[in-house]
Amino acid sequence: MSRTGITATAIRIPSVRPLQIAIFICLVLSPYVPAWMLSAGMVSVVVLLAADPFSRGPAPLLMPGAGLFFLILAVGLAGSPGNATYDIAKDVWYVGNALLTLLLGYLIVRRTKDVQAIFLTMALAAAVVSLAHVMHFVIDPSLLLQSLTDIRAQAGTGYLISAVGVTLALADLRFRLGIFRSRWLLGAVAVLCLASIVLSLSRTAWLVLLTLTSVTALNVSFSNLVRAGAALIPAIALLLMAAELDLPAEGPAESPTFSQKVSASLRELRVSEYETKAEINRHWRGFESYRSLQEYGAGSTLGRIFGKGFGSFVDLGFIMTLADEEFDRIPVLHNGYLYLLVKTGLAGLTAYLLYLVLLFRRGRLLTSMPDAQTRFSGLLLIALTVVMIETTLVIAGMFNRDWVYPATLLTGVLLGHSESVPRKDGRGHDDGAAAPGAA
Repeated sequence: MSRTGITATAIRIPSVRPLQIAIFICLVLSPYVPAWMLSAGMVSVVVLLAADPFSRGPAPLLMPGAGLFFLILAVGLAGSPGNATYDIAKDVWYVGNALLTLLLGYLIVRRTKDVQAIFLTMALAAAVVSLAHVMHFVIDPSLLLQSLTDIRAQAGTGYLISAVGVTLALADLRFRLGIFRSRWLLGAVAVLCLASIVLSLSRTAWLVLLTLTSVTALNVSFSNLVRAGAALIPAIALLLMAAELDLPAEGPAESPTFSQKVSASLRELRVSEYETKAEINRHWRGFESYRSLQEYGAGSTLGRIFGKGFGSFVDLGFIMTLADEEFDRIPVLHNGYLYLLVKTGLAGLTAYLLYLVLLFRRGRLLTSMPDAQTRFSGLLLIALTVVMIETTLVIAGMFNRDWVYPATLLTGVLLGHSESVPRKDGRGHDDGAAAPGAA
């Protein structure tokens, strides 16, 4: 090896490997450590990246779409005077933590320029997290005979990163990306992650896996996605109509089976004013959404545009007891769209939807590139955008601090990667990499 090669390697090791370790630690610890602790760690890494004296240039802190998050924060804070400081700070954290997670992934890939190494890091983290989940059942096989509620209480609800691991393994086979150095490693990651998803008994985990694999591993084109979406509209309409039917419950609400939860998925989301406690418990997300819309509709015209502000609550209309604590209002919602609508109005909700559009457009751009890795990155970014659309409806999407965290971090990574890909001008010539912050 030449002296120049040795020097290049020596420079590359401290700039790449520590950041891969940082991503690995964040992903592995995210299901187990308090969310505030993870946020503090991410702040430390972002500050170090911004102040790194050994970098070749200033860190591009203004990632694409950051202004939309700042708009949400500004609108929420503008309507917050009069609300409790702690409640305001908590809402700022919910929104700010999503921005921080995206920024961390964005800065790391912009510094390392090696998205494939990050894919491998995420796959290994997925395998470790999945193994920890599967070991609950290896140590105590009798868990499989217990109720869904007891299984989740002891072994957890599964993890989104497992779906990411399966997706990366299948994509490595489909696109021959070379993410995994050996087939046994690829197989081990795929088996562990899939086993975790099966044992999680999670509807959302299966939905995420189906979304990620159908868009990436099957190499679905944009035109086919549009056609599939158009074909699904009648089916979705029929399902929504079925959800409006007052069908009898299939079992006790306290301990439903996995099949019962799957069959009742749409009914749980039906927006309505439920009266009995049993109906409210069985359709909590629908009841929560109903009360949120009532809260939003009761506001003034200005309130509908800019919301009630951070620190505001949704009135339940009755006193509810949970974990020996009584409350009659809730600060956060499962439905992230309604969370933004109540607290930041149409302005905040529109900003979030525009950010999803930005992600989709970036994914489209990457899919037009000739090399397989970049095309896969584009498809994965599109798939993650769809995942965010889905999960925002049921578990707050990007504003979910733990379960959706890996998807948010990977979205930031892919957004940063899109900034490093050369653009093509109108004549098909290379126009250089996009400027930081370009939309």
